[in-house]
Amino acid sequence: FGFELQKILEYAARNSKGEDKDKIWKLYMKFSQKNAGRMVEELGKLGFALKNDKNLVDDLSRQSFRILEKTRHAQRSEVQYLITRIFAANKIEIPYLLSQVFNPSYSDELFKTFIYSFLGGVLSNKQNGGEEQ
Repeated sequence: FGFELQKILEYAARNSKGEDKDKIWKLYMKFSQKNAGRMVEELGKLGFALKNDKNLVDDLSRQSFRILEKTRHAQRSEVQYLITRIFAANKIEIPYLLSQVFNPSYSDELFKTFIYSFLGGVLSNKQNGGEEQ
């Protein structure tokens, strides 16, 4: 529900005018920052859920060092390009949650945390029960 409300607030902020725009934008920014902690957790789960697609995981693994290096330097457009290219090559739609990572309203530090959490889920060796293999 929180992410849906965030989408509605973003839409309202982008389409409002005058004094209302500033108020709604501030509310959206505050709400999106509060959602960030939950987003980190959900991105890790998303990455882990995508482990079922071996080709996607292999492609992400091969590009992981490039993605991590670009992320470390907060090069959002480069990271977005790499991830989009991998998903497109595997004919998989980019999940909405992952696309939100590139929203400029999030700080560079949050952006890095989001990407690291997602890649951590994809590249982890954990199996059922959380045991390392």
